[in-house]
Amino acid sequence: MLTIGKLAAGQQQYYLNTVAGGAEEYYTTGKEQPGRWCGTSAARLDLTGEVEPAALHRLLDHLHPTTGERLTDGRSDPKVIGFDATFCAPKSVSLLFALGDPDVSAQVRDAHDRAVNDALAAFETMARGRRGHAGARTVAGEGFVAAGFRHRTSRAGDPLLHTHVVI
Repeated sequence: MLTIGKLAAGQQQYYLNTVAGGAEEYYTTGKEQPGRWCGTSAARLDLTGEVEPAALHRLLDHLHPTTGERLTDGRSDPKVIGFDATFCAPKSVSLLFALGDPDVSAQVRDAHDRAVNDALAAFETMARGRRGHAGARTVAGEGFVAAGFRHRTSRAGDPLLHTHVVI
């Protein structure tokens, strides 16, 4: 299942503190994998491998992750700074992942990761932006820059294989 929410300006602190920065054990203990850069445009900004909180912070402020240069042309700060896409495996799959032997668990995890990557690739082909007064003009996108965070459990601690993708 996929849920998508808009990230309004000012909401990025949640992701910086809890997802990337590590204020909550849920996101940061050694039990979870670190976040990974994804999306075809991540490489255009030399973002590969593990997500660094400072780079994510700059991106959510629409700044180049290394140089700090502004990435957007808008005259004002955008109201929507990004999107939060959360890909959740069904409960039966999450239970198989959590309770299966190590080989089965690895296969389920790998299948989940492939599904997330395939869905993001499909979304990238449909990416569009809006420009001009009231967004009247549509422009083609050039892929996503995203940070993906795979988790094994819900905040309540029950098995829930899911990936947060901050686009």
